[in-house]
This record gives sequence, C-alpha cells and structure tokens, in this order.
Amino acid sequence: MTANLVAEIIKQGTPPNQVAKFIAQVLGCSEKTARNKISGISEFTVPEAMKINSDIFKNRQSIEYLFCKAPEKTA
Repeated sequence: MTANLVAEIIKQGTPPNQVAKFIAQVLGCSEKTARNKISGISEFTVPEAMKINSDIFKNRQSIEYLFCKAPEKTA
C-alpha cells in the first residue's frame, strides 16, 4: 500500500473515501484501477508517479517518499 501517498493527499483536504476517485481523475483511469494501484494489487508506472507528483504535489514531494511500500516515520 502506498500509505505516504494516501496520507499526503488526505493532508491536502481530500476525504479518505475519495482518494481513489481523486487519483483516477488525475490519471484518467477508472476508480477501480486507482484502488488496485493504491492497495498494491497493481503497480503505478513511472509516468503515472511523475504525473501524480507534478499535478497533485507540484513536485514538492519526492517520488521515493510518496511511493515507498512502508510509511516513513517523520520527526
């Protein structure tokens, strides 16, 4: 699961139950595809990760942080 990605999207004000819909809109895919990617059933492609970082976070987050498998601890 991409917990950091989900957490950062929620921090920006997206309700938790709307994260997959939000990502689906950004990527132009179905909500089910977005849910599968978030949960780790399928992988985000590099271009998808770059688009998410660019469109949602304006490249202020590192792709490594957003898409790591285990959440990183913050100080």
